[in-house]
Amino acid sequence: YGALRLALKYPDLFGAAALFSPAIYDPAPPANSSARKPGVFVPTGGADFDAKLWQSLNYPPLLADFLKTGRRLPVFI
Repeated sequence: YGALRLALKYPDLFGAAALFSPAIYDPAPPANSSARKPGVFVPTGGADFDAKLWQSLNYPPLLADFLKTGRRLPVFI
């Protein structure tokens, strides 16, 4: 998740991305996913997973802009 997102968001900084056991869910992780536990995708002071926050930080929204660059990105999964 993180490696792919960062490589797509900052293509000038990364020449490839390696994903080890990626948790790639679109539009949101299933109810039993650890991504829904308190942490990055639970707003500060919140107790529940925030699907809008997940979407804003997920990689699919970055794909369209990345593809417009014409760059190639080797991705190892």
